[in-house]
Parts: sequence; C-alpha cells; structure tokens
Amino acid sequence: MHNSRIWIALLGLFAACNGALAQTPLKQPGTDRLIVKYKSDGKSKPQSLAAGAWAQSMSSTANVELRHVRNLRGGAEVLKLPQKMDPQALAQIQSRLAQRPDVAYVQPDYIVRPMAITPPNDPFYNNVDQWSLFAAPGANVTGAWDRTTGKAGQVVAVVDTGVLPAHPDLRGKLLPGYDFVDLDADPTDPGDGVAAGECGANTPAEPNSWHGTFVSGIIAASTNNAEGMAGINWQAKVLPVRALGKCGGYLSDVLNAAAWAAGLDVNGVPTNPNPAKVINLSLGAEGACQSAEQDVLNQIRAAGATVVVASGNGPVNLDSTPYTPATCQGVLTVAATDHTGSLARSYSNYGRAVAISAPGGYYGSGGNVRDGILSLFKDNNTGAYTYAYGQGTSIAAAQVSGVVSLLLAVQSALSPDDVAKLLRDSARPIADGFCDTGAYCGAGLVDAAGAVALAADYVVQSTPTSSAPPLATSSSEPAAGGGGGGGGGCSIGHGAAPDPTLLMLPLLAWLAQRTLGRRGQAGRHS
Repeated sequence: MHNSRIWIALLGLFAACNGALAQTPLKQPGTDRLIVKYKSDGKSKPQSLAAGAWAQSMSSTANVELRHVRNLRGGAEVLKLPQKMDPQALAQIQSRLAQRPDVAYVQPDYIVRPMAITPPNDPFYNNVDQWSLFAAPGANVTGAWDRTTGKAGQVVAVVDTGVLPAHPDLRGKLLPGYDFVDLDADPTDPGDGVAAGECGANTPAEPNSWHGTFVSGIIAASTNNAEGMAGINWQAKVLPVRALGKCGGYLSDVLNAAAWAAGLDVNGVPTNPNPAKVINLSLGAEGACQSAEQDVLNQIRAAGATVVVASGNGPVNLDSTPYTPATCQGVLTVAATDHTGSLARSYSNYGRAVAISAPGGYYGSGGNVRDGILSLFKDNNTGAYTYAYGQGTSIAAAQVSGVVSLLLAVQSALSPDDVAKLLRDSARPIADGFCDTGAYCGAGLVDAAGAVALAADYVVQSTPTSSAPPLATSSSEPAAGGGGGGGGGCSIGHGAAPDPTLLMLPLLAWLAQRTLGRRGQAGRHS
C-alpha cells in the first residue's frame, strides 16, 4: 500500500516562513567508592572499633585514604576513595585490601544506570527517515534516551505560526496557547500561504508552510504510539504561541509571545499558567539586535528560560551581516549541519554568535529527499495530515530545543548558562574544515547523549539573572555584536507595508509532491 507523502526542499529560509538505540551499556569509567565485606570467623572487623578508626586501618593497607560512607545490608561497608579512579587503579587497591585476613571480599561500588530502552514503535523511527536522531551525523538523541526520554510536566514553547492541533502525532501533546497575531486564545495555524505580490511588490506566491507544526513535531511529536515519527522529548508538552502569519509577523508580537511563554505578564493578555523553561524561536530578520529585543530577552533569561534561536538561512557570516535576534545576548544561536555532519553551507548562517550546530538537513540537485529532516505536515492539496522532509536552521534550532528539554529533565535547576556549558562541553567536531577557518560554527555538533551524561553529575553553577552575557561558543572567541544568541530560520515581517527591517524574506524556492512507499501507518492520516 502506498500513500502520498509531501516533501519540501527549502532554499533560503525554511518553508514559506522563510526559513537504533545504543543497546549496550555505557562503559564503566571507574568509581570513587568500594564495597568491603569482612569475614565472620573471629578475624572480622572489631565491633568496638569506630568506623573512622577502621577506615584509617584500611587506608594504610590500601595506600590511599578511605572514608566510611555507610553500612550495606548483609554486613558489608561502603568506603569512599579520594576521587574517581579508573579500573586499573581500582584493581590495585582491591588486590591490596583482599590480602587482609579480615576481608572476605572487596569490589568497586560501580555507577548503575538504566539499560537502553526499547526502541519506539513509530513507523518512521529508523536511521534513514529520522537519521538526525542517531549518532553522527545526527544529534545522538537515541543515546540520550538511555538516560531520559523527558519528564512529565515539562513545557517547551514554540513561538511560530501556530499549530495544527488535529494532527494525530500531536495528540495529547499540546497545552493551551495563545495567538498574538489575532489576540485570542486559539493558537491554531490558519495557514500562511500568500498570492504573488501579497507580501510586497514582486514577492512570489507561497503555499502554507505549517511551520509551527513542523517545528513542534521535531521537539515533541507523540512517541512510541505506533504512529508516524518519534519526537526528541517523549514526555514534554508543547506550548503553541502564534506570532507569525501571512508575510511573517511583527517583532513586537514575537517579543510579547516569548515573554508570555516564559510566564511573564503581558498587558491585555491572560497569564500563562504553564511557563516554559525552553522557548524555540525559529525566526529572525536581518539587522542588529537592538534595545527592544534585548530588554525582553534579558527578562526572559531572568525568569530562568533558555531561548533557542535559529541562526538564519542566508547564508551569511553573522559577524558582518547581523540578524536579530541572532546577535542578541543570552540566547542559544543554532547553525545547521547536513547529512554528512558538515555545515549546511548552501543555506546556514554562521559566525561568532553561533553557540552550537545541529542537523538541519540538506538535499538539492541530485540529492536524496531523505537527507532532509522529517516532521509533521499537512497536504495543501488534500488536507490530509501527513509528514514532510525539510531543511533549514529552523529545524536545527528545534533539534537543540528538544535536547535542552532532555537536559532539564535530568536537572530542572539548570540555568541558561548551565545549559550552554553542557552543550558546549559535550559537542562533537563538525566534519567540515570550513568551520575551522574562522567561519565559527559554534562549539560543534550537538551531542544529546554526551550533554545528558554530563548533566547527570553536573553541579549547578549559576542562577538566572537579568544580566545576559553571551552564551557563545568558546572563551577565546567573543560573540559578535556583544551577542551569543541566534537569529532565525523564519524572517520577521507582517502586513502589506511593514518596516523593511522587519519584513519577512520569502525565500522558499519550491514545494513539490511525490508519491513514496510508506511503512506502517505513516502518511495515512486524513
């Protein structure tokens, strides 16, 4: 059986907006504790001897300081080493302690972690259709799922064109949102398709992009529901906030939408009962970050929310051609990589404002449609809810928003700076020398598994503050324009004749349909 499945090739800004699990346990890195059992033949540990004194005696034998931690049921004792030691050093200490006549056995007190989860049963979940979830050149999300698939109660806000609440793969995933274009409580995407010239002289006709739905699917599509695709965070809910419509949207609407998403008061708008700790802005416009956006972003940051922004699809160097909010301070700017793990040079902006890179997909002349990124869509001809392949920095930003939500599932107290540090410290090299020649693609390719592993043992270093230092890539490279944030995969603009600096740049090249074989139930929706 075959069904029609839409595929999108985006040259410029994504879509009219314009813009196998690891099945083996992690290798044991060592431990800082030992479990010691004493003999019960009269040579056992004297009961009258204090734990501290006994630990001193054991330390002398081990030739390393040992400290009593607790007793273990069954008579064994847990002793702490001065630091985490590798298996070889542990073996030497074990050998020395085992020679004591009063010791029955000694073994490392290893770290125990959940085993790899059962792969989700979504038909499109595989390393071809959803290659970006797997290890390099993907974001290594599947490895992160060994530790967490998210946490109930998490909220990720998507400030975009709104959503299609009837899409089957968003069933049960949406919170009550808000529409800052029409100022009502219905964030449903009515479609943003336009006729030729509708967005200004000589602008082309564009079909509906369903951009907010596409972005939402990458972050948190319903997973393990035997339908469609897998989202990055299985547990999180999406807070849909509509700020873009036909021809884009006003910057002021975007800023109010983002502030509201973070739980801040916005005049004339009901309070958001579900504040988000992750806010995705797959949007932007040419022009430097100015006071209005920086002021609001500072307030959002002070509320503890991490704002993830697409770098934009120029492709340009943000150092010389700034985008907003790409060069604002305190946001995570995301550049896009392609199916080879290289910077997507045909469309992705880059520069010192970029904090991290993530899969954004690529295909073009002679390319494979599946080198794009799969997500949720609606057939503009039939109205069927379906799936599409796309490319763009909008998509890359959504990947990072999903990963950030997994970090917060492990440690909910992480500040925006903590999140940036974990992403930076776990990033993998980008497979493109272009990024090593002053192009600045951020810390590297995002590694969800590596970042989540670091988060598990991370001691929170900072608390939210209205002061917003750059979250850019390395201490040796200052952020351009005083910013470390991101600019978008969609452009900001609205109305028939808006300020040209806010006008959407409609660079969608084409949208085509193609009949593809389907697996399972994917693409069957109506």
